[in-house]
Amino acid sequence: MTPVSTPLNVPKLCGADYEFQNFITNELRPEGTGYEASRLLLRQIEGYPGGEYSSSPVTSPDLPTTSAAHPGSPPAYYSQDFGRKFLPNGMCFYVDLNHLEGCIAEVVSAYDHVASCHALFHHAHLAAQRASAELPDAQPIALLANNSDGQGNSFGTHLNFLITRGEWENIFHRKPHHQLYLAAFQASLQVITGQGKVGAENGRDAVPFQISQRADYFEILSGVQTTYNRPIVNSRDEPHCGDWSASVSCPSPASLARLHCIFFDNNLCHVAAFLKVGAMQLLLTMLEAGRIDPALILDDAVDSVIRWSHDPALETKARLVGGEDITAVDLQRRFFDEAARFVAEGRADEFVPHAREILELWDDTLVKLARRDFDALAPRLD
Repeated sequence: MTPVSTPLNVPKLCGADYEFQNFITNELRPEGTGYEASRLLLRQIEGYPGGEYSSSPVTSPDLPTTSAAHPGSPPAYYSQDFGRKFLPNGMCFYVDLNHLEGCIAEVVSAYDHVASCHALFHHAHLAAQRASAELPDAQPIALLANNSDGQGNSFGTHLNFLITRGEWENIFHRKPHHQLYLAAFQASLQVITGQGKVGAENGRDAVPFQISQRADYFEILSGVQTTYNRPIVNSRDEPHCGDWSASVSCPSPASLARLHCIFFDNNLCHVAAFLKVGAMQLLLTMLEAGRIDPALILDDAVDSVIRWSHDPALETKARLVGGEDITAVDLQRRFFDEAARFVAEGRADEFVPHAREILELWDDTLVKLARRDFDALAPRLD
């Protein structure tokens, strides 16, 4: 059999989990109503296996496992994630930390991603209507696609992108400037992907309004954890690439990796959701190709995330490693210019569907942000 060469680029397959906040209105309890609300919602979703509220085995490296501590013992179970139900369209729903959560099937096109996400929202909305019908009229279930609850808990979108194993190793083990480049891109992209938030949390300075609901919760540059001391660039290594047999038409699973991205807000507006995925697909393809301008790296990405989110007027600047101070919109423009040249050379054609349409919408959105044309952006950005 002909050996399979390690790919230099792969199509940017993307999946996502969407976290919801849920509670029963007009029902005050010291412990809250999330436990009951999440289960009432899940019960209304039809899927395989259906009705089985069994726990899921621990698979995440940042969670303790009984079997590791006590060799020979049964596998540990993480009771905060259970009841997973699979739907015919490839998505699934389950309960995580007493809130409903849904996953879409992985897709390659950013257009398909938006369509899949809104199909998931539709299923969740119908579940809320059905569950509320079983409760008193004055106590419907509230189901919110928000990203923080004012009680110190942060939700959001967890994206995952297919990348080469070589690039994953570059980001986390071999080429630190790749990680810093990705962090700078994500930090500045929040001017497009932020859902908007009244106030501040997590001990941050008080503000009347800010751009991103997730920003206050990012405290370090990189790490494996997702629920505390959150990193801008998550290093959880879960390939999800299957156990394929090597062939001339299929790369080895060992050559593929999954980038787990916990940075972004949960977007409802179509353009924000589309650009969140499409722009990331382009950026990751550029990273795989070694297309990096080190001048775009931020001196302190964590500080920049907070600084930019806390200024909805888009005037605050953060410092690049070269000493220049720049706004988030201007930095996004420079990333866009790099991506536009990359696409014009045909480098994204096989890996990012609709690359030129992504660029067109990205460009127009940045133009409107630079002009502070918020009326025109209202239907586009959350």
